[in-house]
Amino acid sequence: MKLYYNADPQKLKKRFGRKKEIVSKYETQFPNNAEREYNRLARDINKEFQKHVDSLILWRFNNIPLYLPDLEAVNMSSRLSIIARLLMRFAIRQWQLSVGRTLGIEINKEYHENNLALKMHDWAVEQKQDIEQKLRRISGDIRFYEYFGLIGTKDFIEHAEIKKKQVLSALYFISANNIGEMFSDIMEYFCRDSGVEKYQWATKGDALVRPDHEELDGGIFEWDNPPIVNQATGETGHPGDDYNCRCVAVPVFASPVL
Repeated sequence: MKLYYNADPQKLKKRFGRKKEIVSKYETQFPNNAEREYNRLARDINKEFQKHVDSLILWRFNNIPLYLPDLEAVNMSSRLSIIARLLMRFAIRQWQLSVGRTLGIEINKEYHENNLALKMHDWAVEQKQDIEQKLRRISGDIRFYEYFGLIGTKDFIEHAEIKKKQVLSALYFISANNIGEMFSDIMEYFCRDSGVEKYQWATKGDALVRPDHEELDGGIFEWDNPPIVNQATGETGHPGDDYNCRCVAVPVFASPVL
């Protein structure tokens, strides 16, 4: 296994004893810090977009120039890049703790930062595109009703107000879903890059955990053979793959002596 190349064989043998594999002594944590920063950005974007929706109403009835949301007014691009770096560094730290506490091996942070730099840059760009697409859909839905005059004045205002309330929840969904998915991808990269073939499924252990995921909690699975995450559809996946999933993969290390 690549992870053991520079490790002391005797020390590794002592850690494993007669066990063929051991679960990480450090349980991987969910990147709540990155999600909090993403949610802060979501709230600022929401405030900016509310101005746009309000102007849609005024534009229709008072012929006032339409206000287009300026997402760079809240520094969206730079903040998404910061969130991407925060997520990456948190994930690397989780990997360092897992490997260090379990195997006594020190992980080179710079090695993984260099390998993940492009991936995280692309992720930040994708986040910007996802957010812009969602906002265009909501704005387009409001303007569709206005353009074709399908509803009266009162109903149009009510429709616009309903859409305003949906913006923040939609942005929160993007935040939770994409943070969890990307974190899962990074942890899988660490494992595969190091030759770690298995992981233990770990949920958040709260009331929000899906019943199907609760059944997987504590189970050991292979990266090449994902478990069924939805019994109704037969869909398979790893922790974080399902929408808004906050489960994590805890590495399972195989003994260097089999």
